[in-house]
Amino acid sequence: MVVRQDETGAVHIEFMDPNAVLELVNKPEITALASEVRQRLERVM
Repeated sequence: MVVRQDETGAVHIEFMDPNAVLELVNKPEITALASEVRQRLERVM
């Protein structure tokens, strides 16, 4: 998660895509977990 403020004063909150990150470990059984994490982050956002 990144929280930043731009030059106009607007605040931006960004999440890294868990699917992209967890693909780096190359374990197919993690796919379901990554999907669940992404859904939870989207709800929070």
